[in-house]
Amino acid sequence: MILQALHDYYRRLLDENRAVAQGFQEKEIPFVIVLDAKGTFVDLEDTRSGEGRNRRARRFIVPDRPRILVDGIDLEPYLGGAVREAPPPAPRRQDPPRFYICPNDEATLRVRPGTPEGKYKCPLDGAVMRSGVGPGRQYWLLE
Repeated sequence: MILQALHDYYRRLLDENRAVAQGFQEKEIPFVIVLDAKGTFVDLEDTRSGEGRNRRARRFIVPDRPRILVDGIDLEPYLGGAVREAPPPAPRRQDPPRFYICPNDEATLRVRPGTPEGKYKCPLDGAVMRSGVGPGRQYWLLE
């Protein structure tokens, strides 16, 4: 009996536009992207109203979560009711930067990947730096 009364009250609120339907939410959206029928950008519409710091965005009723649609068919029932996220992209493989270390003061020079091998002199004392990786206190980046 109480559940039926709550259900009737919810339906009455929906009829009076004082509640949103299940699966939707009311959200402030400050800017709306306007597209034509082909999906081409037409305009960026500012929905904010008011002055200065009191500007408020217009409220819209939007789905409370994204849905997967393919050719207008909702795939959620076929996915077991759970929306699956795409796996993250594989990290790019890059050559690690090379480091040259001064034997006297442990100053470190970082050389970008793709830079040819060479002999580098320490910017502090002019000693020839050796190739390797180490905990230097000062770093220089060779452009």
